[in-house]
Amino acid sequence: MRTGWLLLVAAHALLAAEPVAELPVWRCLGCYWVVDGHERATIDLAYRPVGQAAWRQGPPLFKVEPGVKPGDHEPTVVVPAGATLWAGSVVDVAPGTTYELRLTMRDADGAETERLLTASTLAEPEAPANQRVRHVVPGGGGGAGTATDPLRGLAA
Repeated sequence: MRTGWLLLVAAHALLAAEPVAELPVWRCLGCYWVVDGHERATIDLAYRPVGQAAWRQGPPLFKVEPGVKPGDHEPTVVVPAGATLWAGSVVDVAPGTTYELRLTMRDADGAETERLLTASTLAEPEAPANQRVRHVVPGGGGGAGTATDPLRGLAA
């Protein structure tokens, strides 16, 4: 999940009327939702791998305190006056998997709004096929780097 939310207007910032999935990472899914009003609402998060029937309950989204925090980076989200930024994440999910995220907002008057997002985690990196292999052993130099004639040390 991105850190350092900046809540100010910038030409390249995003105004999110609908929930947004964060950029993918290995074992975590993050999302945020800029909601007009509804300061006293709650937003529940449920998730499941695409194609599975059962939803798992995740932690609810939290309300992000407005304003610029010291040490923050470039603005990424615009939060208009009177709107609230909600953010959250699900951790320890499988890498290389596509998930559905169900966000359910309930306001103080009992009204309910639901939105669905699709987000994927990154797969674990794999070594390229047919990658060149060099064999190295301690030593003072020489060798071809093969299993039968390994490189004997590297020059500093």
